[in-house]
Amino acid sequence: MSRFGIRSTRARWGGAAIVAAVVAIATIATSWAPVGASVRDRPRSPAPGFLFSQDRYREFEAPSPRVELFPSGINDRGDVAGEYIRPDRESGFVRDSRGRITTFDVPGARGTEAAKLNDRGQIVGRYSDDTPFVDDSTRVRGYIRYRGKTTRLDAPGAVHTLPTGINDRGHVVGYYVDARGMTHGFVWRNGRFTTLDIPDATAPTPVDMNDRGDVVGVYLDAAGAVHGFLLSKGRRSAVAAPGAPTTIPFGINDRGQIVGYTADDLNQAGARGFLLANGIDGPFTPIDFPGAPKSVALGISDGGDIVGLHENPDLTPSSPAAVSPAPRGQPPDMLSDLDLGTVRGITVSAVIADQIEELLAAAETEGLVLTGHGYRDHARQIALRRAHCGTSYYAIYEMPAGNCSPPTVRPGTSMHERGLAIDFSCDGLLIRSRSNSCYRWLAAHAASYGLYNLPSEAWHWSTNGS
Repeated sequence: MSRFGIRSTRARWGGAAIVAAVVAIATIATSWAPVGASVRDRPRSPAPGFLFSQDRYREFEAPSPRVELFPSGINDRGDVAGEYIRPDRESGFVRDSRGRITTFDVPGARGTEAAKLNDRGQIVGRYSDDTPFVDDSTRVRGYIRYRGKTTRLDAPGAVHTLPTGINDRGHVVGYYVDARGMTHGFVWRNGRFTTLDIPDATAPTPVDMNDRGDVVGVYLDAAGAVHGFLLSKGRRSAVAAPGAPTTIPFGINDRGQIVGYTADDLNQAGARGFLLANGIDGPFTPIDFPGAPKSVALGISDGGDIVGLHENPDLTPSSPAAVSPAPRGQPPDMLSDLDLGTVRGITVSAVIADQIEELLAAAETEGLVLTGHGYRDHARQIALRRAHCGTSYYAIYEMPAGNCSPPTVRPGTSMHERGLAIDFSCDGLLIRSRSNSCYRWLAAHAASYGLYNLPSEAWHWSTNGS
């Protein structure tokens, strides 16, 4: 996700056990909009879900403004599956054709995510035994959920097993991470795992599979660039929209139709959904929610119904709500380019520039000279992850921050990338100790200016303490 990026090719799936109890059922209000029409009564979510069917778009969102949905799969009955993301943990959800949402958890799991579902109602996803957000787990595990029963999926010898799709035959596709931190694709059929690697490709990450066994997904080249692919009858074909720097295929149906999105970078700048109605031969048909700055298409049924997410146009970069941090676990933000300002040599979001000026001036009156580094672009965050975490797809985009040395958050989730964090120095030296005079002053006064400390890093202060 938070998450709309490559990171969201993270869906995963699942020995026998009884699935956890349903914890919520809610009806979500929706509104229909014809192609090209504006939509009234915009939802509260910064990234509402949408359905596209018979040339019409319909929005939907979670029943609570504190919950975000990541809808990534749809079947021929119109049921949608995905992630139900609360501020403190996540669950899987299914939304039926009448708009009712049911959430669920793998028995005993602290965090659960759903990715795709088939026409039989089988749901695949992943879960965590040790953390409330699955991607932070030291061991991500997969599952299949069907009629109240959970089958757990763990690839042999894998540290993480991450299913991403399931077809109507019950075959599961996904990827796993081995003990060396290397990523491999897999297919699970009749209880057996088969590794699905791609020649001359790093970190193959299958995302979905149809009943013919055709697989779509992404991989990294030697330079770390992301490429979309279709694997059909043993042959690999590129999925690449003309002129788009990044093309991410995210779903395929039995007719060979492919959906996904294009973007200017992995942070989803300029994200636009697409449909390949005639398969790999194209053309690329836009799937863009009316009036939305950005849209992504994430799943497609055999009948051609599409599910996805779009950026709420009512949340703009000039609005504090638009640049506030996304709920924990949500896909990477889909906000437009930030409005930045530089305050005494520190570049930050314009939303907090005035309060940072006041903070620095107040410190100066007490004889303290605070300097530092604020905004960090997405490319720099990727470079830091490569240096601190490793060079594989998993290391850059999936590995928990705490497993890196030093700890480094995933691209698309850093408060520095939003211009809402500063690494402070005192008299030209990075603040490394809580006995530092500048740290003591910040601890006493920074909250008055809207900044809070990350407990593990004396120098790091942000608008939410992360």
